[in-house]
Amino acid sequence: MNESWVRRAVNWIALPVGAVVVTLLLAEGMLRVANVSFPVFDTYDDARGVALRPGKEGWYRKEGNAYLRINSLGYRDNEHEVAKPAGTYRIAVLGDSFTEARQVALEDTFSTLLGRDLGSCAGLNGRKVEVLNFGVGSYGTAQELLTLRMDALRFSPDLVLLAFFPGNDFEDNSKELTLAEGWKIPKPVYVHVNGELVLDQTFRRSSGSRLLYESVHHSRVLEVVNEARRAWVVRKEVAAAAGQQPKPEPATAEGIYAPPESAAWREAWLVTEELLERMHQEVVSSGARFVVTTLSMPPQVYPDTAARQAIERRLGIEDLFYADRGIAELGRRYGYPVIDLAEPLQRMATEEGIYLHGFENSVMGEGHWNEAGHAHAAKILGEGICSALRPDSHPENAREEDSG
Repeated sequence: MNESWVRRAVNWIALPVGAVVVTLLLAEGMLRVANVSFPVFDTYDDARGVALRPGKEGWYRKEGNAYLRINSLGYRDNEHEVAKPAGTYRIAVLGDSFTEARQVALEDTFSTLLGRDLGSCAGLNGRKVEVLNFGVGSYGTAQELLTLRMDALRFSPDLVLLAFFPGNDFEDNSKELTLAEGWKIPKPVYVHVNGELVLDQTFRRSSGSRLLYESVHHSRVLEVVNEARRAWVVRKEVAAAAGQQPKPEPATAEGIYAPPESAAWREAWLVTEELLERMHQEVVSSGARFVVTTLSMPPQVYPDTAARQAIERRLGIEDLFYADRGIAELGRRYGYPVIDLAEPLQRMATEEGIYLHGFENSVMGEGHWNEAGHAHAAKILGEGICSALRPDSHPENAREEDSG
């Protein structure tokens, strides 16, 4: 092969590639000098698929507007000592994006407000309340169980509160239903093998895909690209929602607004039931109380009664609380308290004529709780937990009073 031809070919390739590299480096430098950043808070986790990146901080404006700081353990919370201070009643909260609550300021989240609302609870005997937030967006019950074992129990909680979101937690607990949602982050799930519930960890990524997943944490250019993609998706959602009634989440009634009919949905309910009971038993074995709360889904608490009724007619259902009642029945069957939030939040939203989900920069009435949603939820949870702390309430869960 002619050497000069090879040299020209190399130059043809090297020159444009070099130009692209130089352009990207210049863009990266300019973005850093101008302090332009759209931080991504998620990172790969070999045990749970995804986690929050320890030490990451920055503004989150995709829905709501809040400054986030991820603590050294990888949760959206303040730092906490592992050893529980004397005279303190500790609550560990497990959940998904509603619990992480990156849409609002940390002081406005239901977990922070819960600590304040419980301060006057007689069942605490004057102890100070400390609430630890272990919520991470996209988590299902399997990942929350792993989080309980890996981190939450190390902090010796007196009570573990599992925040269950019926809108997607059933799907997240099913391998088949999760795989059907191709956009979802791969995650560990529990599956039945020969009648036994076992952890399936086939989600684990190759080293190459992990590197790609992590690269956005080190490049302002990639942050901008990711933010542009996100903004495009939001614009489509806002345009689609304009002038329309609220859409049910998810689009199907099966398993959430009505009894499961398919094998996949029946399996999702069965796995959820077994995971809740497994978590219950492990919490009780640690000496703590276990409480479940079912969070509201947007259609349940839309302030317009006629709009809610229209959803029920469209889905062919009698009411919007099938899943909440199902989880409450599991609590009665296995002996743990379940605090329903959806029905009391619906009454509050209707009486006050307010949206509890949604933000001005996204879609009102859709998505996650806003500040009003968190405040009302914390009030209901505080009353429910204080009731559960009565001496005659679930004594088998009781932890010995602090000796200090």
